[in-house]
Amino acid sequence: RLGSHTKTIQDSQLVNSNSTLAKRILQLLQYVGYWRIKHIPMEDNRVADSLVKMSTDKDHNVQVFE
Repeated sequence: RLGSHTKTIQDSQLVNSNSTLAKRILQLLQYVGYWRIKHIPMEDNRVADSLVKMSTDKDHNVQVFE
């Protein structure tokens, strides 16, 4: 179910851009019955932060697949 938060996302400049990620997020939200966005501070989620850093670090041979 698309709620007011999705409407806000759809109206934002990010979605009006050519952002493939933003468009894919909107597609996924349309197929999920219930969803919630929750901010988790970087210091509380060190594993995800480390993975992001590794994926952007040229010294690591990390490949991301969709």
